[in-house]
Amino acid sequence: MQYNLSLDEVIHQIAEADSKISESDFDTLDTWLKSKIKPALWQHKQYKFDEKFWVVAILNRTCLYFNLVEEGWGWGKYTETGFIEYYHWEQDELYEAFIWRYRNV
Repeated sequence: MQYNLSLDEVIHQIAEADSKISESDFDTLDTWLKSKIKPALWQHKQYKFDEKFWVVAILNRTCLYFNLVEEGWGWGKYTETGFIEYYHWEQDELYEAFIWRYRNV
């Protein structure tokens, strides 16, 4: 298992995503701004890890999280805030995960 990001690293990656996403179309930017949350560490139910995953956006009962095992961002499903129920093994940059995948969640 790899190391988790620090809060400062998460904030830096959000700033990079803000910059990249602001260059995309209005609907994508608008959705990004509405779905972003204050970075929070969430537990996960699918696998038994002691580490929590950073979540930075919520959209349609899915959450955008940092997968510390794969060292990338992806979308996971949740029904209760604070708990990722099912997630994928993604390796995207934060802005990529949002821009290319948010319409499919």
